[in-house]
Amino acid sequence: MTLLAILFAVAYVILLLYYLTGWIKLKTFDIESKTPEQKFSIIIPARNEETNIQYLISDLFKQNYPNDLFEILIVDDHSEDYTAETVDKFLQQEEFSNLRLLQLRDQPSSGHGKKAAITYAVEKSINDWIICTDADCRLNSNWLSSLAAFIDEKDPVFVSAVVVFHEERTFFEKMQSLEFMSLIGIGAATISHGKPTMCNGANMAFRRDVFLEVNGYAGNEHIASGDDEFLMHKMAAKYPGGVSFLKSEVALVRTQARTTFKSFWNQRKRWISKSKGYKNPFERGMQVFVWLFHLSLLLTLIIAFFNPVFWSKFLLLFAIKLFAELLFIIPLSGFFNKQNLIFYYFPAAFLYIFYVVFIAFAGSFGKNYWKGRRI
Repeated sequence: MTLLAILFAVAYVILLLYYLTGWIKLKTFDIESKTPEQKFSIIIPARNEETNIQYLISDLFKQNYPNDLFEILIVDDHSEDYTAETVDKFLQQEEFSNLRLLQLRDQPSSGHGKKAAITYAVEKSINDWIICTDADCRLNSNWLSSLAAFIDEKDPVFVSAVVVFHEERTFFEKMQSLEFMSLIGIGAATISHGKPTMCNGANMAFRRDVFLEVNGYAGNEHIASGDDEFLMHKMAAKYPGGVSFLKSEVALVRTQARTTFKSFWNQRKRWISKSKGYKNPFERGMQVFVWLFHLSLLLTLIIAFFNPVFWSKFLLLFAIKLFAELLFIIPLSGFFNKQNLIFYYFPAAFLYIFYVVFIAFAGSFGKNYWKGRRI
């Protein structure tokens, strides 16, 4: 078993080097002197977001981008609070004339959830490019300008961009921020290598005609999550090389970490559950390998309590894990301006062993919930 665990560890180093080279290969995008006039339909699925939605709407109308070049479609997903009423207050004001509110409850055949909301909004949209973000996010004023410039220069069919946690206060939130940062980095790196695996629906854009061409989410509507990755995978299969990652601090979207362990666990269960629908053998193999490596670490740790000889073996494996992950995380932390979180990485790396092993089981067999709704 020890030899197998060492082989896993060496392969893990190689995998992290693969991610690192992909991240480094991506050049930071600069929008200076670029003035494209791309038209956008911005889609925002919202469920029980009365507290957050007003800030996102304000950010959208503070964009350094002409209002006549974008529309905003907020899709109320059967909210049980005053989300719709909050949006309606904006609709009463003349300056928000390009804001529209759609109600999923008005279309019973549409179902519920983010995929249904996005599909319904795409049908109602009028522009060639769709941008998706989440109702609890915050935006920089040049967010749209950077996306427009990037699309104009790269001519992709799908764009994934940076999402980052902000206002992390507790130890738990800071550990989440480190993990989330690494997930965004892995997604960017695999896109850079031409093998897209991960992206985040809080900051993505795609061509409307390609969404219709690949039949949107047809075939994976029943899976709890994946409104982002399944769509990216479909478009990448149809248009090899058509997926790009926008590496830009200007284009990043800010959101917040989960404040409780229960909400964090439920979110990650939803994310993991979509892996059952992955068809790409590279992505499935990568996930299985990472799980097996962490399982070998956990088993070595457990055996060490009964056979002290295994403590040195565990420490060696854990040291290899630390070395490989720091190679990747330190450059990421520089771009994300999160160098202050590196201190929290060391306890997080140990806890992550247990998390990776057990979340896989929970996501594969447990029930999924989102904002009071079982999905």
